[in-house]
Parts: sequence; structure tokens; C-alpha cells
Amino acid sequence: MCLSKVYLEQVGKRSLYAEEASSIGYSGHDIVVQTLFGEHNVLTDYTIGEVNLLDHYVILTKKGTVFDDISS
Repeated sequence: MCLSKVYLEQVGKRSLYAEEASSIGYSGHDIVVQTLFGEHNVLTDYTIGEVNLLDHYVILTKKGTVFDDISS
């Protein structure tokens, strides 16, 4: 099974938001994160910063935030 971790990037700060995300989509201007257990979480004012399929993570950045690579 290929699940991903979702991190939220805000000004100078990155935090784990979802451990086992099964899907991520858009609904209008919002991002919807669905977990393995069917929970739907809606994030407003975020955009996709990075998707790494090999390492199974996604970084969602707060709009207006400068992206900083997780591998550094």
C-alpha cells in the first residue's frame, strides 16, 4: 500500500499534518486530504509545495510562504 505523509509548511516552520494520507485533491480553492481511515480534512490558503513519490511525502505550503526543500 502506498500512503504518504503530509507536512504543512508555514513561515519558518514545518509540521506533520497526516501520517497516512490516501488522497489529496482540490475543492474550489481548498485542498482536501483524505486519510486511510476515510477522514476528510479541508485546508484553506494552502498550495502544493512538493510531492515526492519515492519517499512518500507531500508538502503543502501556506500561500505566501517561501518553500524550503525537506531534504536539506
